Amino acid sequence: MASSSLKKTTKENIKILSNLRLANGAILASTLFLNWLFNGSIFWFIFFNIPNVTCHFLLEKFGSPKFKVDPIDGYKKIVNSGENLNQSGLIEYLFDVIYFNLFLDVLSVVTKRAWYGWIIIPLFVGYKLSGFILPFLPKFSGNKQPKEPVQPPKEQKKKEKRKIIR
Repeated sequence: MASSSLKKTTKENIKILSNLRLANGAILASTLFLNWLFNGSIFWFIFFNIPNVTCHFLLEKFGSPKFKVDPIDGYKKIVNSGENLNQSGLIEYLFDVIYFNLFLDVLSVVTKRAWYGWIIIPLFVGYKLSGFILPFLPKFSGNKQPKEPVQPPKEQKKKEKRKIIR
């Protein structure tokens, strides 16, 4: 038997995914039609909505609950409620990309310059990944020889005296 938190997560995920399908479908269908009507070409519309469709697919895959029909009762039982779609992190970024794309789709009906907004998504991804990747890259310097630690003058004189004595 499923716990109450599992049932709650399942209900929330179903509600979020149905709202997302409705908003995504309505906005994409209307802007696709209007772009085709006014611009005559839908190639760029489809090309620039690849991130939207990809993120939507991932959210559907991660957040969709899995059910199993019980042979004895005939009722659906929850096997897996899916990931909680209200959590922060990667799922939040996926929603951000979808909402940003939908905003640019609506804006693309008004102006042709809205397509430049899609440059922001790869730049943001690069910015977020740079914090992860840069610590692993070696720091390049012009001088390949290891530097000796800088010592105060008194310690340096003592060190030179020791060298002379030995």
